Amino acid sequence: MALRNAWGDVCLICDDDEILEDDCEDKILNAYNENNNTALIAFALIRKDNGKVYPKEKGPLRFKQILKTSSLQITFSRDLILKHGITFDEKMGSGTGNGGGEENMFMFTIKKKRLSMLYYPDIIATVNPGESQWFQGYNERYFENLGWSNRRLFGPVIGLIYMFYWPIFRRHIYSKDGLSVYQALKSSLKGYFSKR
Repeated sequence: MALRNAWGDVCLICDDDEILEDDCEDKILNAYNENNNTALIAFALIRKDNGKVYPKEKGPLRFKQILKTSSLQITFSRDLILKHGITFDEKMGSGTGNGGGEENMFMFTIKKKRLSMLYYPDIIATVNPGESQWFQGYNERYFENLGWSNRRLFGPVIGLIYMFYWPIFRRHIYSKDGLSVYQALKSSLKGYFSKR
């Protein structure tokens, strides 16, 4: 709906727990003026909700960076996105019951179209702690959604590999929530093979 109703040259995705910098518009427009054929530019944030630190160097958004980019960082050229028929996956994201990942799918679609995407280290906003509409902790539902979204994002082969990678090699992130690797994998497999 936002894509259909937007009218500006450059669109910014933001949330209600985000406070924009006074000069964020100048930073964004300057970045697009320097890179006028770029479809998407992600910027840095000050994260008071999770303390994440962003890279200090400008560069292209590749596979690994796409996975680490959140919607709150994203700006995009409306004309380029519409010209190439790119939209957000309406089965993913807040309000769908399927968890997050819609911004990553959006960026992977841009990548498949061979359009340019960049990261700029300029800070455009501060994100304050707030209630998530979809993340309620690392529970079985989270991993079920993760398995489902991995297949949707990466396809059946890479999605299956990544589905095993995350619960096994990143267990230090979710183990404090009381979930075992077995429970995480079981829930991920359930989501991976579900039809939604």
